[in-house]
Parts: sequence; C-alpha cells; structure tokens
Amino acid sequence: IIKQRVRPSFVAIGQGQPGAGKGKALLAVDSELEVSRKLVPSTATHTSISGDAVTRAGALENTWVHLACHGKQDPTQPYNSHFVMKD
Repeated sequence: IIKQRVRPSFVAIGQGQPGAGKGKALLAVDSELEVSRKLVPSTATHTSISGDAVTRAGALENTWVHLACHGKQDPTQPYNSHFVMKD
C-alpha cells in the first residue's frame, strides 16, 4: 500500500483587538502575519485569518499554527489558560 503524502498547511491567526474592543490593541499583528507568510515554505499551503474571522475551528484545521493575539494564563488552573479569539 502506498501512502499519499498530505501537503502541510499553515495558518497565521491574528486578533489585534479582541473582545469587541476590550483589551489593549496589538498594533503589529498585520505585519507579524505578513512576516510569517514569508517564512512558510512554498511546499505548505498558507492561510491568514484575522479580525472577526478568527475562530477556534480555523486554527484546528491546519498542520501548523502561528498565533498573534492576546492570551489569558491561569497559573493555578493551567487548563483554564487560553488564547483570545472571536469565539
């Protein structure tokens, strides 16, 4: 049986203003997404998602993920830590 090679996929996710304007704006998100695009090998499919289009599902459908967003850490309950996205 010959296994078919799956083309790697890369998504760069940027959320510069999370939570409907709550939280400090991340001003360099767009330029960071552009830099990440330039660094991804041409053998991988590249997608960028930003703003209101940023969802958990968009991140989970890819081989590699780069996140440019806010996050919340919970040192006492690490499993409650998370990245801030639309949903």
